[in-house]
Amino acid sequence: LYVQLRERIEKVVWRGVAYYRPDWQGVTRHCPRRIVDAPDGVRCALWALALRLEDHLLLHPNGDLATILTNEPSTAPTRLLPPGIWSGVVAAVAAGCAEPLAPFVESVAGAFSLEWGPVARDLVQIGRGRVRISERMREALAGRLATVPARADRAALGLAAIAEMAALVGDELRGRAQAAILGLPPAAQPAALEGSGRLTPPGGAARARDIALAVDALLAEVAG
Repeated sequence: LYVQLRERIEKVVWRGVAYYRPDWQGVTRHCPRRIVDAPDGVRCALWALALRLEDHLLLHPNGDLATILTNEPSTAPTRLLPPGIWSGVVAAVAAGCAEPLAPFVESVAGAFSLEWGPVARDLVQIGRGRVRISERMREALAGRLATVPARADRAALGLAAIAEMAALVGDELRGRAQAAILGLPPAAQPAALEGSGRLTPPGGAARARDIALAVDALLAEVAG
């Protein structure tokens, strides 16, 4: 267990997994593994869709471990998601990239499919051609959808879920895309970085369409 302290606990690393404060020096950041203050101490927990999904550790304010809270990982089977959902997640990642990198993100993402399933102490697991999103995120989305009958509100939740998935896989896809560019012959790399290489990006309108279709597919999958 590693604990980084300043005026408060700022970072915790436990069994190779890092937890952070969602706010740091006035900046709000995406933190699926969060450190939060609680009446009984400081908790390291898993968050998605603005909900605390499971607590992993309870620490004393001085950083000493009070207790381990996490349960054994689920043994539930995995479930493959429709390809259109993954296309929308990838489109959301690509939309946030520098334009020369975006087509490489979309290219490397073609090696993966998306599934729900058990993930130990995290929301995502990437490897062997599969991106696995924790079933706990699906449960959280289903729970929130049950409280919002209005179509616009449901669509907003679906979009938030796609954006959260994109945040979970974005670093991995961008890293693979950068490696793909570096793997090109040296003479081809300048053209790729200028956006005039062999890969043609689909454009903003096509990505927006893919994201919208992914939202519809995700809502249908969770409802089913």
